[in-house]
Amino acid sequence: MFLSPPSRVFTSLSAVFETRGVPAALRLTFFELAVAFVLSVIIGLVIGLAVGLQPFARRSFMPIILLIYATPQITILPLFILYFGIGAASKIAFA
Repeated sequence: MFLSPPSRVFTSLSAVFETRGVPAALRLTFFELAVAFVLSVIIGLVIGLAVGLQPFARRSFMPIILLIYATPQITILPLFILYFGIGAASKIAFA
């Protein structure tokens, strides 16, 4: 009753992509997503290897990692916005 059927959504999808500003917004979003993914893989790989291979790093970083893991992400978002601003940097850092 409140949602359109999928067939109607798919037929009107081309009209949405032809709307002025939507392709540019999608390009920017995919760019931010790609940069955030690459940075997270690099940082995660470095920290993961360090914590997994070095006992001192495991003892040092594991409490911090568990604390960050237990904190809901939505509570950290305002801090990222305050520190990095409203632009792409806060979105990339949060991702």
